Amino acid sequence: MLSSQIKIYRLLLLSLMIGCAGSPDSTAPSSLSHDSLAAAHDTILPPLVEEKGSKMIDTLPTTTLSYIGVIEDFYFVDNKEVYVVLYFKKDSLTYEDWKEAKNWGDSLIYGDDENERTRIPLTVANANFDMRGLDSLSIFDEDNAFICQADFVRVEYLNQNISSYFIAVFETEKRLSSGPHYGIGNMLKSPEPGDFKVFKNSTLTQKLTEEFEISQEYIGSAFKGLHILLPQTGDTLSVINSDMYAYILHATADTTNLCFKSNEPENFGAFIVIPIYKNQLPLILTVSYLPESDMMWNKLLAFDGAHYQMKEHQRVTW
Repeated sequence: MLSSQIKIYRLLLLSLMIGCAGSPDSTAPSSLSHDSLAAAHDTILPPLVEEKGSKMIDTLPTTTLSYIGVIEDFYFVDNKEVYVVLYFKKDSLTYEDWKEAKNWGDSLIYGDDENERTRIPLTVANANFDMRGLDSLSIFDEDNAFICQADFVRVEYLNQNISSYFIAVFETEKRLSSGPHYGIGNMLKSPEPGDFKVFKNSTLTQKLTEEFEISQEYIGSAFKGLHILLPQTGDTLSVINSDMYAYILHATADTTNLCFKSNEPENFGAFIVIPIYKNQLPLILTVSYLPESDMMWNKLLAFDGAHYQMKEHQRVTW
């Protein structure tokens, strides 16, 4: 069965095919106020710590929980705002659910010919989205260097020509440089010092694909295989894309074990190895996609002692 996140993207694809998601007029309620970008800060919510007293923020289950996700930038706006994609609390969404959700907005934050950002009231967001651990984010680059803090601003519906999302928006202390970044909310464990060595080795990749019968005959992904040397143990993690699935193999001095295979069609277009350890192996944050499509999503993987498991809604408990 496809994950709820992939189902959402398929709903988006359907809405694009029938012309519902691409047109600003079809998604914005007629009552929306058309604020200019310069006035967007009028909609910034008070700090979450002030809102908790009025029970507007859903933070009760976060005492041992952290959020970890890829940081996205508004390429069409020159400011310090970034965002992460939100998960619905409801596990299974219909197309009618999605159409209703697109009308939850109360004011237009930004609009141009290709992009539209609509504010979602926080009370509505708390009722429908998983907001745990999103009070603020600690931002890191792909080398796991701390960059800055980011404060929660608002929840929005981001409507674009290609794809649309519900997002949590943050304002960073400084502009982020180009390149991948990730954010940790409610950071109960910090990334540990130590550089991962990521390398290509076609001989090793070929050996593993033959040993574990991983087909690469028609693969068209960004990479066939990448390998990560772990500084703490000298072990190696090998990340390999097949024609339709992604694999992770863990090699020690004595054995090599398959510790992850996608349970649905998926390739990794990119990934970040995060030096926060569960059962002696680091977390892995992926940028995944459906082969031969434009459907993309993020996935947080943690080792359970035998296998890497997808963490629901990109939350990990300690």
